[in-house]
Parts: sequence; structure tokens; C-alpha cells
Amino acid sequence: MFILPYIHFTITTEKTPEEVRALLQSVTGARKKWFMNSGVTAPAEDKDFIGKVGEADFEIVPRLRFVSRNDFRPVIEGRIQAEGSSTVVDVQMRLQWFLYVVEVVFFGVGVLLALSALDILMKGDMERLADLLMAVFWIVCDLTSRCWFYFPAEKARQKLEDLFGTVSVDV
Repeated sequence: MFILPYIHFTITTEKTPEEVRALLQSVTGARKKWFMNSGVTAPAEDKDFIGKVGEADFEIVPRLRFVSRNDFRPVIEGRIQAEGSSTVVDVQMRLQWFLYVVEVVFFGVGVLLALSALDILMKGDMERLADLLMAVFWIVCDLTSRCWFYFPAEKARQKLEDLFGTVSVDV
């Protein structure tokens, strides 16, 4: 398991690269940039993703169906390549760049708190019970933040597999 949330897989399909690109463009809305906005939200369109699809690559994020902001949504980057009579789509899902820094700091503090909690348990120091509870709370929050990434990422992966009529998926 990676310290930071990250998923990499390849999808092989019988469709041509042009068909794959057209299918991906049909479910991807344009990225709208507004003042004080990260640029990953768009008006209520009937699209599954927001981003851009190029000739041989794409960068998209899943669009939420409800009014909410989830900065932990995966950024989905991919390359579309012809390989013989089939097409291979190489997909990587990662956090947004600023969240990498946040996650590293958050994870580091969690490790330090976990070591402190281990020290508290080994010494049997019940006067520092509040520190132990803080460590447990911090670790639970860290695991919860990963759920905010992995649940939308898995949903997006299923959508991509269904969209391309997948022959095989290599993780």
C-alpha cells in the first residue's frame, strides 16, 4: 500500500483509439474557471467527468452528482495507445498536487502521534490518556480521508471500464 493515495491500471479494449477518444469526450464536460475556484467544477451538465481530452492523452476528474466539494476526488490522467488490433488506455489516479503536501504532513504527524501512543501504552502512563485518544482520533481521520479518494476513484474506474467495453484490466 502506498503512503499517499494512488491507483495505476491499464484497460485493453477492442475499440480504435479514435472511438475511445470520442467516447471519453462524450462523457467529459469542459473545465470552467471562475474567480477563486480550483477549476474542477462545472454547471450541472449531464457528464460524468470534467476536464480535457487530447489526441493521445486526457486529464479529468469525476463530477459529483450532488452539490458538494470534495478536494480528495482523484485526478485521472491517461494515455490512449494503439497496440495491434486493440487499444490500451494507461490510467493513473492521484490526488491534486496541493493535497500531496497536506497528506504528507498529516501522515507524518499521525506517525509521530502513533509512536507517542505506543510509548504511553508501554509505560502504562494513564495520566497521558488524552494524548492516546488524540493519536487514535488522528489515525481514524487519516484513514477517513483516504476513503474520500478511493470511493470516487473506484466509481470512476468502473465507469471507464463500462464505457470502453473492456476486454481486460491490468492492475
